[in-house]
Amino acid sequence: MDFVLWVVISVGHLAIWCVIFNRVHATSFPRRIRKRAEKIIILGVLAGFAWFLGMVVSGGTISVAAIGKDALLNRVYLITCLLAGVFFILRWFYRKFLVQPPDAIISHATEIIDVRKVNEDPIYVGAFAKALQRIPGNQSHLISIERMSFALNRLPQELEGLKICHLSDFHLTGHLDIGYYKTLVQQVNEFDADLVLITGDLIDEHPCLEWIEPIFGALKAKHGVMYVLGNHDLRISDEPLLRRMLSDAGLTAVNGKWIVREINGVEVAIAGNELPWFKGAENLEPYQSAGSSSSSNPLKILLSHSPDQFGWAQRFDFDLMLAGHTHGGQVQFPVIGPIVAPSVHGIKYASGTFMMDQMLMHVSRGISGDECIRINCPPEVGFFTLTGPA
Repeated sequence: MDFVLWVVISVGHLAIWCVIFNRVHATSFPRRIRKRAEKIIILGVLAGFAWFLGMVVSGGTISVAAIGKDALLNRVYLITCLLAGVFFILRWFYRKFLVQPPDAIISHATEIIDVRKVNEDPIYVGAFAKALQRIPGNQSHLISIERMSFALNRLPQELEGLKICHLSDFHLTGHLDIGYYKTLVQQVNEFDADLVLITGDLIDEHPCLEWIEPIFGALKAKHGVMYVLGNHDLRISDEPLLRRMLSDAGLTAVNGKWIVREINGVEVAIAGNELPWFKGAENLEPYQSAGSSSSSNPLKILLSHSPDQFGWAQRFDFDLMLAGHTHGGQVQFPVIGPIVAPSVHGIKYASGTFMMDQMLMHVSRGISGDECIRINCPPEVGFFTLTGPA
């Protein structure tokens, strides 16, 4: 029994610090503050486990009786960890066995492409990236093509079969060679999408600005390639230059405004949200039809870097919300799944498809990351086909 209690306390301890990590990374705090917070969090986790281990072995046996002999503050923390552990374990069981995928998912097929086998040149660049690729189970060189059909209750009949490609979190750092992204672009263009929609974190390092044209400029879609920026795009200090280069590459910015495309005689209204890192979305006005289409209720799609903006999205009556930022946790443990995701909701919306009342939200695992590490969480490219209600 003592062993079980220590396990639950340890789970609660880790969960508490993961909650702190997730909430810090869901803010618009400067990168340097978030990185310092990471170090403090790691120290907090390790110090707690070292303390627990000391208590466990102090009497030569595993015993929780030592809790009652500890200082008041220590007892309070241990009891807090115990309660937190019970809560998070019960919540894991609930999400694992009781929460079902939304009925809006009509079909789902996955195709894995090993970019190392497609490219003649190595895709990892630099000693650090090459070291990470040797970690057993690292999937950062894979591209997972997620082909999904979504049924939207309010989809106009004229838009039956609309094809959308969702891309997120390119993270152009130079750690992955440009050939990795060119393979991705080739797959996207073969999908022959009506719309290519990008949900932020395009570029991290200034030297990679020269990749914008050969990567983003090569993306093809019948009705346009549109984007929002994310928190890592703040690392390019010259924001106007970045947006201008993206525009020159043929991409359309949608942050804080409506971009309308008429497809098969029906309006498709697309807007963007880059909060809390870039302003603009707070000024968005409710959509008003231009009156040129045959539909009085057009399809409304939101591009948001963070899934945390779903409450904001619901106020504007979006039909479909696409997001990224969370990377699926980037490392998913067997059985347990992810434990960290930069969201105020923790791992709840780390990746996947969710029904939020009348709005469908899909959160991408992203294409890359700050570091080239992916465990049980391969990079994702979303190929979505929209249908009306059954």
